[in-house]
Amino acid sequence: MVSLITVIRETAGCEGLLTAVHDGKEYNFNIRTGSPSQKPKSEWTTGESGIPCGKHWLWNAHKYILQKGQYNPKGGEVGEFRPISSDREQHNYIYCADNKKLFRSIIGLHPENGIKGSAGCVVVVEEFKKLSKMLKQTPLIHIPFNVEWKK
Repeated sequence: MVSLITVIRETAGCEGLLTAVHDGKEYNFNIRTGSPSQKPKSEWTTGESGIPCGKHWLWNAHKYILQKGQYNPKGGEVGEFRPISSDREQHNYIYCADNKKLFRSIIGLHPENGIKGSAGCVVVVEEFKKLSKMLKQTPLIHIPFNVEWKK
C-alpha cells in the first residue's frame, strides 16, 4: 500500500524526484513538472511553471485515461492520469495556502508521453507502470502528496 508520496523539485528547471512509500519501503522515480523551456513567472499561472509546492492529495480513486490533446495544451497523449488537489473535497484544484484566489486547475500525475515535461502536472519519466501498479494495490482514496523545493 502506498502511504505517502513526496516530490522534490529542482529550484531551477523542471527536473525532480518522486518518492513513494510502499509497504514501508521507499521507491524513487525521476519526474518532470513544467517544461525545460518555461521561464517561471508564477507557480500559480498554468503553463508557466511546475506544480506549486505544498501539502496536496493524490486522488487514487479517480483515475482517467486521457486522449491526445485532452487537458494537454501541447497536444501529446497523457495516458493514465490521477488528479492532485489541495483538499479531499474537490479534485480539480490546488489552492495557495496564503491566498485562496490563487489556484491551479487540472494538475495530475501521469506518464511522460512523447513531450519532455508538462504544462504543470507531475510526469513520471520512466517506470510509470511500476508506480501505477503500486497505486492500484492501495485501497486509500486519498494519498498525501507533498511537493517541496530541493534544498
